[in-house]
Amino acid sequence: MCRWTMKAASVAGIVLPSFEDEASHFKDTDEAATAARYLANGARLVVVKNGAGPILVRGADGDSFQYQPEPASTVVDTTAAGDSFNAAFLVEYMERARTREAVRAGCALAAHVIGSRGALVPVTRMDLIACRNRLSA
Repeated sequence: MCRWTMKAASVAGIVLPSFEDEASHFKDTDEAATAARYLANGARLVVVKNGAGPILVRGADGDSFQYQPEPASTVVDTTAAGDSFNAAFLVEYMERARTREAVRAGCALAAHVIGSRGALVPVTRMDLIACRNRLSA
């Protein structure tokens, strides 16, 4: 699994790993080790998610920052939190190419999703507008 993950990641420009998984499977000691491994493997941008902890962003261009998500107001079920982060991050990044705003969008949608039970959470247009409005605040 590790070999194929790295093989697939070698052709990806953007990699969005979760630190818990990386530490478990690759024995990474911290988020920086995860980011360094993917950058050395050819990624241009690595966003290491870390549950409620700080998100580490590293770019091949040397850009690097951490973002601490706001605590979620309600946590019912964390199923699909990472996938929802990825979706919102990629949409925002592809529309505007602003990494910080894309991270914030990912956090906003993930916070919305974990407030409901299950992996398939209804997301209305109003929910998306609310997430985007949080970016402007």
